[in-house]
Amino acid sequence: MSLKQKKYSTGLRSMMALALPMVGSQLLQLTYNFVDMIWVGKLGGDAVAAVGTAGFFLNLGWALSSIITVGVNVKLSQSIGAKQELGSKIIAKSGLVGMMVLAIVFSMIMGSNTDYWISMFQMDNPWVNEAASNYLLLGSWGAIITFLNLLFISILNSYKQTKRAFKINSIGFILNIILDPVLIFILDLGVQGAIVATLISKTVTLFFLAKEVHRKSYLQVNLKDRGIQCLKEIIQLGFPSSVQRIIFGLIYIVMGKFIASFGTDAIAIQKIGIQIESITFTLVAGISQASTIMVGQLYGAGKYNDIKQTYKQALMLSGSIGGVLTLTFLLFPEYLIRLFVDSPEIIEGGAWYLRIIGVSQVFMASEMIGIGTLNGLGMTIIPPINSILLSSARIPIAYYLAFSTPIGLSGIWWSISATSILKGVLLTVMVLIVFHKRKGYNGTVVKEHK
Repeated sequence: MSLKQKKYSTGLRSMMALALPMVGSQLLQLTYNFVDMIWVGKLGGDAVAAVGTAGFFLNLGWALSSIITVGVNVKLSQSIGAKQELGSKIIAKSGLVGMMVLAIVFSMIMGSNTDYWISMFQMDNPWVNEAASNYLLLGSWGAIITFLNLLFISILNSYKQTKRAFKINSIGFILNIILDPVLIFILDLGVQGAIVATLISKTVTLFFLAKEVHRKSYLQVNLKDRGIQCLKEIIQLGFPSSVQRIIFGLIYIVMGKFIASFGTDAIAIQKIGIQIESITFTLVAGISQASTIMVGQLYGAGKYNDIKQTYKQALMLSGSIGGVLTLTFLLFPEYLIRLFVDSPEIIEGGAWYLRIIGVSQVFMASEMIGIGTLNGLGMTIIPPINSILLSSARIPIAYYLAFSTPIGLSGIWWSISATSILKGVLLTVMVLIVFHKRKGYNGTVVKEHK
């Protein structure tokens, strides 16, 4: 084996060692979402529609939190790579302050008038509207728990403590699995039982995450440095990604209104379909996060020549995953949908969703790896521009295909699939241009806080 091949093999093993626990954590969440949807699905299509409708708005909270999580992940990884111990602690403390403020703002805005937000979908089913509103209310006021979980996981991952984060997530996952049927059916809480189970398990997870971060002294709230300048830098790094995710969430709310015009079955199809499609996102997200951490630490350590190799390794892994899942969605869509519901109409419609979305999985994977690599370099502005422009194009394309052509609802799915392909192609080209011009290493410089 040549020196170059040996180095590539070693780098691939490092990538796998870092990524696998994060993929495992993502799979735990995905498995929970699947189990949760199976239990909710037993309540009927209307229950699935209620959870799906509330989920559009709760996803905005996840998007908002990325202002802090992305900024902390990038800045902390670069600081660790540069061996700036004090600066790393200040970054973590600043992230905590920023995340708590964001959680309070989100809870107040979203939780104060849930009926108004749900009414935007103009659904004719009073039961679905009420169930969705109650689900959103509980989820909104539990934002502080969700947001802090995301922050502490980001901190542990930046320190490459991905195995520990995985083990702690496993505790919450097992508790969730136990509580779901108990709260939904035995205590007869119905749809609300699902969100209550989630919040209880996340609270337990938060306790162990906070304990681990404190035990490792990764975060010290008693530092004299207030970290105001550091928080500004975190927000500056995370803001573009957050804007992208928020706009993406708003786009999906508009798309959700299009879908709702085809009835509650259509919403159920979208909710179940996106859960299955999230298999790709879940698996590749762990590799993408590993890319951000590895590239960030390589950048902070000044090892610029290894960055391109890291990108190639991540792209190879994610492309393989995308290819396998594309074949799965194309060949076995009815079987996958049947895991969640028995309705022939939803099974048939969901199968078409998976076939259409399936062709874009490889391209979605390549986009996510590009995002992780550019974020690690501190170039957090490029991915959002690509995503916002093409994701926004889904609205006019979906409207035209759904309401002005015979394909109807499938037109919405085609608008999503086609733009995902374009996003993957264009972002990959952008990454290659960055490497070719070798101007990708001028991201935000990590400064030691004294």
